[in-house]
Amino acid sequence: MNALGLRRTPGRTLYEGPLERVITTLVSTFKPYGFTLSSPVYEVFSDPATLHRELQKDLEYGLSGKTIIHPAQLSVVLEAYQVSEDDLREAQAILDPAAPAVFQMNGRMCEPATHSRWAEDIISRANWYGVRQAMNLNLA
Repeated sequence: MNALGLRRTPGRTLYEGPLERVITTLVSTFKPYGFTLSSPVYEVFSDPATLHRELQKDLEYGLSGKTIIHPAQLSVVLEAYQVSEDDLREAQAILDPAAPAVFQMNGRMCEPATHSRWAEDIISRANWYGVRQAMNLNLA
Protein backbone atom coordinates (compact mmCIF):
# COMPACT_ATOMS: atom_id res chain seq x y z
CA MET A 1 0.00 0.00 0.00
CA ASN A 2 2.84 2.35 0.80
CA ALA A 3 4.51 1.71 -2.57
CA LEU A 4 1.26 2.63 -4.30
CA GLY A 5 0.52 5.53 -1.95
CA LEU A 6 -2.89 4.06 -1.13
CA ARG A 7 -4.97 3.31 1.91
CA ARG A 8 -7.92 0.95 2.07
CA THR A 9 -11.38 2.53 2.01
CA PRO A 10 -13.64 1.37 4.86
CA GLY A 11 -16.66 -0.59 3.64
CA ARG A 12 -14.99 -1.62 0.37
CA THR A 13 -13.15 -4.83 -0.34
CA LEU A 14 -9.76 -4.76 -2.01
CA TYR A 15 -11.56 -6.08 -5.10
CA GLU A 16 -13.62 -2.88 -5.29
CA GLY A 17 -10.61 -0.66 -5.87
CA PRO A 18 -7.23 -0.47 -7.58
CA LEU A 19 -5.77 -3.43 -5.68
CA GLU A 20 -8.02 -5.84 -7.58
CA ARG A 21 -5.68 -5.59 -10.58
CA VAL A 22 -2.65 -6.17 -8.39
CA ILE A 23 -4.21 -9.31 -6.88
CA THR A 24 -5.25 -10.58 -10.33
CA THR A 25 -1.73 -10.08 -11.66
CA LEU A 26 -0.08 -11.73 -8.66
CA VAL A 27 -2.40 -14.74 -8.73
CA SER A 28 -2.11 -15.29 -12.49
CA THR A 29 1.68 -14.86 -12.37
CA PHE A 30 2.56 -16.99 -9.35
CA LYS A 31 -0.22 -19.51 -8.61
CA PRO A 32 0.29 -21.58 -11.81
CA TYR A 33 3.86 -22.25 -10.64
CA GLY A 34 2.81 -23.53 -7.22
CA PHE A 35 3.31 -20.37 -5.17
CA THR A 36 0.66 -19.86 -2.51
CA LEU A 37 -0.45 -16.32 -1.86
CA SER A 38 -2.15 -14.84 1.17
CA SER A 39 -4.54 -11.93 1.05
CA PRO A 40 -3.52 -8.59 2.54
CA VAL A 41 -4.93 -7.26 5.78
CA TYR A 42 -8.34 -5.61 6.03
CA GLU A 43 -7.43 -2.93 8.54
CA VAL A 44 -10.96 -1.89 9.51
CA PHE A 45 -11.33 -4.42 12.30
CA SER A 46 -14.73 -3.01 13.33
CA ASP A 47 -16.33 -4.06 10.00
CA PRO A 48 -16.80 -7.84 9.93
CA ALA A 49 -19.39 -7.67 7.12
CA THR A 50 -16.90 -6.19 4.63
CA LEU A 51 -14.20 -8.56 5.84
CA HIS A 52 -16.57 -11.47 5.15
CA ARG A 53 -17.28 -10.18 1.61
CA GLU A 54 -13.56 -9.78 0.98
CA LEU A 55 -12.85 -13.30 2.23
CA GLN A 56 -15.37 -14.72 -0.25
CA LYS A 57 -13.47 -13.02 -3.08
CA ASP A 58 -10.11 -14.11 -1.61
CA LEU A 59 -11.31 -17.70 -1.86
CA GLU A 60 -12.56 -17.21 -5.43
CA TYR A 61 -9.08 -15.97 -6.35
CA GLY A 62 -7.50 -19.02 -4.70
CA LEU A 63 -5.69 -17.13 -1.95
CA SER A 64 -4.53 -19.40 0.85
CA GLY A 65 -4.95 -17.22 3.91
CA LYS A 66 -5.78 -13.80 5.30
CA THR A 67 -3.62 -11.46 7.33
CA ILE A 68 -5.53 -10.12 10.33
CA ILE A 69 -4.68 -7.39 12.81
CA HIS A 70 -7.29 -7.82 15.53
CA PRO A 71 -8.60 -10.81 17.49
CA ALA A 72 -12.19 -9.90 16.51
CA GLN A 73 -11.34 -10.85 12.91
CA LEU A 74 -10.20 -14.39 13.69
CA SER A 75 -13.63 -16.05 13.90
CA VAL A 76 -14.74 -14.40 10.63
CA VAL A 77 -11.65 -15.73 8.83
CA LEU A 78 -11.84 -19.21 10.31
CA GLU A 79 -15.51 -19.55 9.39
CA ALA A 80 -14.97 -18.28 5.84
CA TYR A 81 -12.17 -20.77 5.20
CA GLN A 82 -14.30 -23.73 6.25
CA VAL A 83 -15.32 -25.92 3.32
CA SER A 84 -18.91 -26.73 2.43
CA GLU A 85 -19.97 -30.37 2.55
CA ASP A 86 -20.87 -30.24 -1.16
CA ASP A 87 -17.46 -28.88 -2.15
CA LEU A 88 -15.71 -31.54 -0.07
CA ARG A 89 -17.73 -34.35 -1.66
CA GLU A 90 -17.03 -32.94 -5.14
CA ALA A 91 -13.31 -32.65 -4.38
CA GLN A 92 -13.16 -36.23 -3.16
CA ALA A 93 -15.02 -37.45 -6.26
CA ILE A 94 -12.73 -35.46 -8.58
CA LEU A 95 -9.62 -36.95 -6.97
CA ASP A 96 -11.00 -40.50 -6.96
CA PRO A 97 -8.72 -42.55 -9.27
CA ALA A 98 -11.84 -44.24 -10.68
CA ALA A 99 -13.52 -40.92 -11.57
CA PRO A 100 -14.70 -40.61 -15.15
CA ALA A 101 -13.12 -37.93 -17.37
CA VAL A 102 -16.22 -35.73 -16.98
CA PHE A 103 -19.18 -36.12 -14.65
CA GLN A 104 -21.82 -34.01 -12.94
CA MET A 105 -22.33 -33.49 -9.26
CA ASN A 106 -24.47 -30.97 -7.40
CA GLY A 107 -25.54 -29.46 -10.71
CA ARG A 108 -21.98 -28.72 -11.82
CA MET A 109 -19.66 -30.31 -14.32
CA CYS A 110 -16.64 -31.96 -12.72
CA GLU A 111 -13.55 -32.70 -14.77
CA PRO A 112 -10.55 -34.18 -12.95
CA ALA A 113 -8.06 -32.90 -15.55
CA THR A 114 -9.31 -29.34 -15.02
CA HIS A 115 -10.42 -29.32 -11.39
CA SER A 116 -7.85 -31.50 -9.58
CA ARG A 117 -5.83 -28.57 -8.17
CA TRP A 118 -9.05 -26.99 -6.90
CA ALA A 119 -10.00 -30.32 -5.33
CA GLU A 120 -6.60 -30.63 -3.62
CA ASP A 121 -6.99 -27.10 -2.21
CA ILE A 122 -10.49 -27.91 -0.93
CA ILE A 123 -9.31 -31.04 0.86
CA SER A 124 -6.37 -29.16 2.36
CA ARG A 125 -8.70 -26.38 3.60
CA ALA A 126 -11.07 -28.98 5.06
CA ASN A 127 -8.16 -30.52 6.96
CA TRP A 128 -7.01 -27.16 8.32
CA TYR A 129 -10.27 -25.27 8.87
CA GLY A 130 -12.96 -27.95 8.98
CA VAL A 131 -16.21 -28.51 7.16
CA ARG A 132 -19.13 -26.10 7.42
CA GLN A 133 -22.28 -28.01 8.25
CA ALA A 134 -25.17 -27.55 5.85
CA MET A 135 -28.00 -25.46 7.22
CA ASN A 136 -31.21 -27.37 7.80
CA LEU A 137 -34.01 -25.04 6.81
CA ASN A 138 -37.18 -26.62 8.05
CA LEU A 139 -39.85 -24.47 6.48
CA ALA A 140 -42.73 -26.80 7.33
